[in-house]
Amino acid sequence: MNRLFKLSFLFCFSLLFLQSCQNENKETPSLEPETEEKTPFDWMYNQRAYPHNQFDMTAYRSAVRQTQLAKQAVESRTDYEWELAGPINTGGRITDVVLHPTNEDLIYVGASVGGIWKSEDKGTTWAPIFENQAASSIGDMAISESNPNIMYVGTGEANGSATSGAFFGNGVYKTTNGGDTWTHVGLENSQHIGRMAVHPTNPNRAFAAAAGSLYGKNNDRGLYRTIDGGTTWEQVLFVSDSTSVIDVVIDKFVPNIMFAATWERVRQPWQRSYGGTTSGIWRSLDGGDTWEELSNGLPANNPNIGRIGLAMAQTQSGLIYASYTTNPITNIFEGVYRSSNSGTTWEKVDNDYDVENVFASFGWFFGNIRVSPVDKDELYLLGQVLMKSTDGGVEWEFIAQDNHVDNHGLEIHPQNPDFMVSGNDGGVYISQDGGDSWVHVETLPITQFYECEIDNSVPHRIYGGTQDNGTIVTLDGEIDNFQRILGGDGFHVLVNPDDNTYAYAEFQFGNLFRSDNGGNSYQYAFGGEDGDRHNWNTPVVFDPSNPQTLYYGADKLYRSTNHAVSWEAISGDLTDGEHPSGATSFGTISAIAVAPSNPDVIYVGTDDGNIQVTTIGGIVFTNISDGVPNRYVTEIAVDPLDENTVYATLSGYRYLEYQPHVLKSINGGQTWEDISGNLPEIPVNDIILDPDFADTYFIANDLGVWFTMNGGVEWEILDPSLPMTVVNDLDFHADTRTLLAATFGRSMYQVDLTDFVATTRIDKVDDFILNINPNPVSSQANIKLELPRTTDGILELFDLSGKKITTIAKGKFSAGKQTIEQDFSNLTNGRYIVRFASQEQILTKKIIVIH
Repeated sequence: MNRLFKLSFLFCFSLLFLQSCQNENKETPSLEPETEEKTPFDWMYNQRAYPHNQFDMTAYRSAVRQTQLAKQAVESRTDYEWELAGPINTGGRITDVVLHPTNEDLIYVGASVGGIWKSEDKGTTWAPIFENQAASSIGDMAISESNPNIMYVGTGEANGSATSGAFFGNGVYKTTNGGDTWTHVGLENSQHIGRMAVHPTNPNRAFAAAAGSLYGKNNDRGLYRTIDGGTTWEQVLFVSDSTSVIDVVIDKFVPNIMFAATWERVRQPWQRSYGGTTSGIWRSLDGGDTWEELSNGLPANNPNIGRIGLAMAQTQSGLIYASYTTNPITNIFEGVYRSSNSGTTWEKVDNDYDVENVFASFGWFFGNIRVSPVDKDELYLLGQVLMKSTDGGVEWEFIAQDNHVDNHGLEIHPQNPDFMVSGNDGGVYISQDGGDSWVHVETLPITQFYECEIDNSVPHRIYGGTQDNGTIVTLDGEIDNFQRILGGDGFHVLVNPDDNTYAYAEFQFGNLFRSDNGGNSYQYAFGGEDGDRHNWNTPVVFDPSNPQTLYYGADKLYRSTNHAVSWEAISGDLTDGEHPSGATSFGTISAIAVAPSNPDVIYVGTDDGNIQVTTIGGIVFTNISDGVPNRYVTEIAVDPLDENTVYATLSGYRYLEYQPHVLKSINGGQTWEDISGNLPEIPVNDIILDPDFADTYFIANDLGVWFTMNGGVEWEILDPSLPMTVVNDLDFHADTRTLLAATFGRSMYQVDLTDFVATTRIDKVDDFILNINPNPVSSQANIKLELPRTTDGILELFDLSGKKITTIAKGKFSAGKQTIEQDFSNLTNGRYIVRFASQEQILTKKIIVIH
């Protein structure tokens, strides 16, 4: 295959790794984004970490426990239930593939944010087997060759992508029965695990290559070893607090000989350094007790060395291959190295310049190499494309050219090398003929969605914007018949509710396209003006009273009154301005809401904590952020009957102390009230107001969908059948009372809420009770707690906006009933919130102070 053809192939078939690119061309009419590599963009991380640039993992773990208990509390609910809305034919990012060593029918695949799936019929049907665990992001899996019922799973995708950095794991899990049940076996602070390895004859001896935090430095990284099946772990290799161990392999003939690859990497939302002098290959000759860094024939230590992949031959002892990358920003392909004497000496073996583009300009996203289990000279490079060598890495050829790009997993069955399973950003592909042809598995609901939309006129038509799979639609409502209508990463998609002839879709950074023929074709419509800053997920909304009018948010607000044919700016910069780093993807509008009862009232939220409003249709905006925490604003909703009643949802985790995630104002934003109630302290991504029932709202957060029927005093899980995963967006079809949820890793689900009004409240599994007496109060009041068991917790007092006033009590609270006296005489007249929080439950109660 000549070089020109291969470069053309890379251009035509690449969807590009768009998390780390910024497309600033506002004029291109192409249905695909530009392929130019620019400053990395970390929207999902920044959304959750702003403004402190870090997560509170303790808060997330508490939220997981609280969500698990909330799901148990409603597990008997039968009046409505989530059902899969699809797609199953699109796929999503697979991070690893594992084959049973003797049974070809058994396949395991791990998804980036979709858990683990198992097939018992060679890939025809699949079942999720990691549903109720505390982590849905899979880093790597390793099956025991000597006892295939045993498998270790390292959670937290370790590829250096912007999205994987937002969803960390909580350590290692183990199954002893093929995935029927799981036990968490430690390393809960490892965050991201790049590789697991199991001793070939002793399943109690295993290794975890812990990448640690992607954003920032920490000591919970390196190579860990267990010799007792995961009961205890020992850190046997540690280089620095910014150096990951990304790969580990064991010589099956001499298991005391093993190799590990280290990778120096530190990332911030506006820059990255994915290389350094501590990137290298290490060897142990004593089963991991001691290590030495290898150098003879390998690239000398230098700041440019990036991710390194390892592969150990299964047919010859001491034969190992390594793929190197160079350049700390791009990690482009540097070369393939081979050692036949257990790493004592190395030689560079590739001499084919056609392989140089295998990792494109983001080798940190994959950067893996594999060797056939039956042929020591048959190698595979897993990159943006998949390449094969049959002569030990000298010459290379493209394979799987019709498969999706961005390859992360590949397994060849040791008893039948013609049977191969590949995993990439498009899902799972299976070959029965040694890689000559491939079949896409179209029965896996693992698509990662940013946004969703129901066609109001034809509600079985469901649209969605996806990670790396464009904007897609099902025209007939079938879950296996989604079609792509726009390239790149898909984001907001809108269908005119009155005339579905008009439809709109966009890819990253606000490249908006329009259709005036019912979605049969799309033309470029708008991308802002030169100099604008654009959110990765640029908001576009209809005027609900006149959907031929649309609003578009860059750093300023734009309006079109003619179905997106022409646009005008109706504001100046509504943010705090350009980020000090100079990154143009900060300081952007992140949410827009037009009052249904008065189109002149428009609310705007930004990614740097501002909420602004105009009451005259634009030009003059008032900042109404006083009382709102400085957090990323994910959504704004306006009461359909009252332009002054507005709701805002916020992203982010708790930082040091409690922060609200759902706020309400009844006076156009002059004051705000925290209505987060007992919601877990994790990002809330969307809010829907029920059009038929007052004080009834639905929210999407990073673990599911919750609802309230009393204005936010108390929230509960809508239905436990929804997987515990990130829900980015909701849409509601009023006529059929269908709620649609777009997950980031488990496709879309919908639920019929026709009988929702008849729902009775469900008693909690364990009653945690909080009461205050008297209420209203003028001075002293008794705060009464009733707990089912002794627990660590904190009792605090907040004003209505969620600002902390004082800690009433903190520490260990005894089981049973207890009363705490509190003096409220020093407070001004008004309403306040008393809040009790533990690892299991959050309780809130409003108190009125009147002197």
